[in-house]
Amino acid sequence: MAIRPDYQTGTIDLVASSADFTTTGAALQMVAVQPGDAIITPSGHVLIIATITGQNSGTLFLPCPPAAAGTGLPLRIRFQPDGSRYQGAVRNLIDLLSSGNLEDFAALVGADGMVPIFTGPGTLDLADPATFGIQDPNGSLGKLAALTLAARQILQTDAAGALKALALDANKFLRTDANADITLSDITAAAIALLNLSGTAAADQLPYLTGASGAGLTALTSFARTILDDANGAAMFTTMGAISGTNWRKLPNGLLFQWGSTQVTTDASGNAVLTFPTAFTANDSFQVTAWNDNKDAWGATLLSQYRSSSPWPKSTGFVVGCWNTLTGAALASQSIRIGWQAFGI
Repeated sequence: MAIRPDYQTGTIDLVASSADFTTTGAALQMVAVQPGDAIITPSGHVLIIATITGQNSGTLFLPCPPAAAGTGLPLRIRFQPDGSRYQGAVRNLIDLLSSGNLEDFAALVGADGMVPIFTGPGTLDLADPATFGIQDPNGSLGKLAALTLAARQILQTDAAGALKALALDANKFLRTDANADITLSDITAAAIALLNLSGTAAADQLPYLTGASGAGLTALTSFARTILDDANGAAMFTTMGAISGTNWRKLPNGLLFQWGSTQVTTDASGNAVLTFPTAFTANDSFQVTAWNDNKDAWGATLLSQYRSSSPWPKSTGFVVGCWNTLTGAALASQSIRIGWQAFGI
């Protein structure tokens, strides 16, 4: 077996405590310098090469000792004998075979359509390729693979379990139809604003818009709820406490209006008593106006309301004095129609 002479072409640069080295004019790859060959430095150190990374570069197995470092040092490489290389290769092969992989592989009994697969360090078994990858026992992945998807779509299944895509659209919201399928419906800016509802949900709260993109909650009183189902203003007035009867009406704030055209007979002093359809709250809580309602008859009659002689006026009615403006005499024991209006509380 031939022994190659030392290679002494070029120079070498070695850096203390570094495993990297460079050469000048050495052409390391061309002359087949390999891992295991040794660099002999002028200091007498033997540095084993780990890798050759280029024509003029490589790495050492161990960092360069400071005593061997230098720049432009004469290069001397001693080649490893071929026998030593072969021994190393055989040793590596034996190490690889000792893992048990080859023995376990040889012990397998092949079967149609089966492939060997490692089940652990140095152990193998046969496996069916159909079990590889993601399993789809229910066919769901197959349904998905059959779809051609496009931009902005969502998936749903129908009543039969078939998978289908639904395209989304601008300014729509998702809901279910009569078949429980997802469908799109329009949504307005006002509806979106209501979705941006602030406040804490509680009983007797009413949502309302606070602006173009927001909404809030306000109290809904029990009284307010009673008028929400009223069909018109008259119904709302009734709910709010307005009541009425023949010739009278009371507003929700308690203001009472009464009116009438009453045929009365005066007493010996020309006074006539008129009774309200419903009483006011107090003797002095109203105002009244009266006039001769006989049209053409008794055209010379003068009325004087609010006779103050006891017990008048009072909440249930009032007294009118009647006399002839031509003679100045009281219209005693006369039948007169008197029109009147009163308001108060």
